[in-house]
Amino acid sequence: MEDRRCPALRGSPILLDIMQRWIPTAPTAYLTMGKLRHKMQGPSQAEQGHARQLAFGEPEEGAVPTTMQDTLNKILGAIEDTKLTLSQEIRKVSFELSHLRTDHHKLEDRVEATETSLEELQPAHRAHRAQVPCLSEWIQGLERRVEDTEGCSQRNNIRIVGMPEGVVGTDAVAYLETWLRTIMKERPPMPFFARERAYRVPSREDRPD
Repeated sequence: MEDRRCPALRGSPILLDIMQRWIPTAPTAYLTMGKLRHKMQGPSQAEQGHARQLAFGEPEEGAVPTTMQDTLNKILGAIEDTKLTLSQEIRKVSFELSHLRTDHHKLEDRVEATETSLEELQPAHRAHRAQVPCLSEWIQGLERRVEDTEGCSQRNNIRIVGMPEGVVGTDAVAYLETWLRTIMKERPPMPFFARERAYRVPSREDRPD
């Protein structure tokens, strides 16, 4: 370690011993900057520590050794680097949060618009659902009318007039086959005679409009 004692005192053991004994207790003198100065009052603790540091190479009270100071500097530098890194990360997270907030607002607007559209569609949906049975019944009526029109337009139809209502039953084809065999006695129907279907023509009152 470098000898930081005053050059005038270096190499004089006797004088150093005298100074070491005298400085802490001398009431009227203290050593500063390597020179003796006289005062009317005793030196303060800070002045005594400074004098020891100059004369004997002792560190002042509260002084930090060089190695410890370097360590502290490294720690402070690492803290500053960490603060800088954290600041950058915080700015990055804040930027991403702003984008997420914007996307969230957009989603809220879309959900609100969808809910409004659904509220507007619900009355129309209920009205259409109520119309389904009416439309189904109307279509069935149209089918019956088409069936009657198609049956009446066939050229090879045989219309039997005067047959009492209710005697046909549920199977008109079977009834007509039996009835025709009875009329024709034992002779079977002619080969070209085909029975596709049989039905009762409704009266004018029963016909759909």
